[in-house]
Amino acid sequence: MKKVFCALLTLAILLLLCSCAPAKLPQICQVVDSVEGVEATVELTIWDGYKFTSEEAPKSLTVDINGVSVTGEYSDSDYVMWTPVTKNNYIGQDSVEFGVDGEGTVVFYANPSPSECTEDITSEKATEIASDFIKSIYPGADLGAYKLSASPNSSGDYSVSYIKYIGDRITFDHVNITITAKGGVKEYQSYIFGKITEDTAKGVDKSRIRSKVVAKCDQIAKEAKKIFSSVSYDDYSYVLTIDETGRAAYIVLTEILCLTSYDVVATSKSMVAVLYFSPETLG
Repeated sequence: MKKVFCALLTLAILLLLCSCAPAKLPQICQVVDSVEGVEATVELTIWDGYKFTSEEAPKSLTVDINGVSVTGEYSDSDYVMWTPVTKNNYIGQDSVEFGVDGEGTVVFYANPSPSECTEDITSEKATEIASDFIKSIYPGADLGAYKLSASPNSSGDYSVSYIKYIGDRITFDHVNITITAKGGVKEYQSYIFGKITEDTAKGVDKSRIRSKVVAKCDQIAKEAKKIFSSVSYDDYSYVLTIDETGRAAYIVLTEILCLTSYDVVATSKSMVAVLYFSPETLG
């Protein structure tokens, strides 16, 4: 009987310890601006300007970009923002740059002097050029599964994006392309294009993510609450991405707003914390 009692007591203690274990909170992967008392430092550095040298990357590489062979010399490697994709970067003639992922797919391209038409093009033509460019990189791509956005930017170029949504959830499965006013492909960036499916986000409870965002912000803004009249968190933006195994992960952008009131006058300061939720944090 004594042994049974001891076993039950041990089990009870273990269960108590497990229940008291702190919940896994997201990591800060980027900070925009700063506010006194908000101790927000980058905890996940791979998207914070992190560069490295890959011994496996070819020193020279020739790729086909929209039907044109482009050769470049290896410069460095990094991670495609907020994704697990490593990118080897190359510099070619006339300052042309491109990057390839581990599968050899071109995921970045920049050309300061692209081939252009003799006359200005329309937004519809810019979309057609962008679509053809994407399909040259990803043959058979179903762009109908993506939300199209095309508009002129402040430089007079066209910004064209194809973004995949899963229900109402925006994802990092998308492509951005800049087309010049005369139809040249100036820049292209692919973010895990074709990697996210309807099954990716299944079983992820968005309300639990929000509660952990609040818990993380409470943690880093603890001292700010002693300095300011009020501290609040607003403008949540959730972006579905994946980890290196293809499991669902999330990037959450939240504004930390700190307010100081002097009678009828109020001043505010704010910053944005970009949080990364790994699959383990989502659980």
